[in-house]
Amino acid sequence: PAGKTWQHPPTPRSQLLRSAVAVAIAFVFSTY
Repeated sequence: PAGKTWQHPPTPRSQLLRSAVAVAIAFVFSTY
């Protein structure tokens, strides 16, 4: 099912990606 694609176990790569996205969003909002 396509809805279960995000149910993968957390990996260091996904945590790093999530943190990078959070930093990018914070940077965009801070400069906005």
